[in-house]
Amino acid sequence: MFVGTPTTCEGCHKDPHRGAFGAACARCHNVTDWKAFDRAAFDHKVTAYPLTGKHVATPCERCHTGTPPTWKPLAFATCDACHPDPHAGGFQPRACTSCHDTAGWAVADATMRGAHPGLSLAGGHASVACERCHDRGNDKPPAKGRSCKGCHPPVHLASFGARCESCHASIRWVGLPEATGRDNHGKTRYPLVAKHAQVACASRHARARPPARRWKQLAFDACTACHADAHAGEFAARGGGDCAGCHTLRGFLPTTFGVPAHATTAFALDGRHVATPCGGCHPGARPRLDLRVPRQACADCHANPHGPQFAAEQARGGCASCHTARDWHQPNIDHARWPLVDAHARTPCAGCHGAARGGEPRRAGLGRSQRAATTTSTPASSPRPGRSRRASRATPRPPSRSPGRSTTRARPATPSKASTSRCRA
Repeated sequence: MFVGTPTTCEGCHKDPHRGAFGAACARCHNVTDWKAFDRAAFDHKVTAYPLTGKHVATPCERCHTGTPPTWKPLAFATCDACHPDPHAGGFQPRACTSCHDTAGWAVADATMRGAHPGLSLAGGHASVACERCHDRGNDKPPAKGRSCKGCHPPVHLASFGARCESCHASIRWVGLPEATGRDNHGKTRYPLVAKHAQVACASRHARARPPARRWKQLAFDACTACHADAHAGEFAARGGGDCAGCHTLRGFLPTTFGVPAHATTAFALDGRHVATPCGGCHPGARPRLDLRVPRQACADCHANPHGPQFAAEQARGGCASCHTARDWHQPNIDHARWPLVDAHARTPCAGCHGAARGGEPRRAGLGRSQRAATTTSTPASSPRPGRSRRASRATPRPPSRSPGRSTTRARPATPSKASTSRCRA
């Protein structure tokens, strides 16, 4: 049959490429010799290994060796399938493409800086020439070693160790993240604890300071090196005004100044004063910064409930003549003007110093108050040997009254002979 015979290559020939290169066989082959194809017309992009860079001008026989050439299969997964390793495995398992590309073996500076083994070339290292460190050749490790201190002298006063990259991995000397400084501040002479761990770094390491003094040569021996004295020197005489005597790093409040510390001041706290709130003597809104109390007499804080009764005692010693800070209701009364002996020593105070007129308390200075108790007799002396107990317990006879006159106050006196004789009778 001659009519209808196929005129395309695949009409008679089986495609050995299985359609990978398309149906235009004549683009590479001719009818004279199948194997003598036009290599210049072959497009390598249709293969699994497109040719780029220096590979485009490489003769086919450099990769497809043999006679006739071996077109497939060829290994091309790694560079060393065709190229020997000039580094003798020194950079394995890193692939050659991490530093080199097909543009050329020497044209790899930018690529190599982005993937420099063992050390980042970012930040300050970006402008450093290769030979500055690689003194024995670019493909040889530096003679000074790979550690930072091989090129950089130590600058820290604190012992941060030899692993500079733990803080300066970004190859930045300053401007590090705050977290980096906080995590390593414990290695310095001033660890950050409590409230100090929340302070912004720039508040102390200000950018206005020169870099050489921004991180070093900072005073921290006293609180006032950073904090202003809120008390305006009020406590300068107490330990040089050291804040740690009353405050801690947990916060300005609450203060640690308590009763024991108050004993070192001019006004020690004892008795009921111990339970008195601080604001009772140190008034004002919080925080109370001025704690001075210029007036410290009892009457400066306490009202006088006795009126003018004890003016003489107030002039001599104030409230302390009778009262103490232990308890107001337990006075220390000097009863020398009316000595309490015998039964009087056991008589309750209210027996003589009863309630005042109108239900007012005795201390109000009204009616029969402490000073105004009406005396009806002189205090009796203790019974003498031989005296009858009945006579010693006899009730003294009240003084005579004049018609139309009220009872007068009798001052304590020594019993007279008449009264003594009546008791013996």
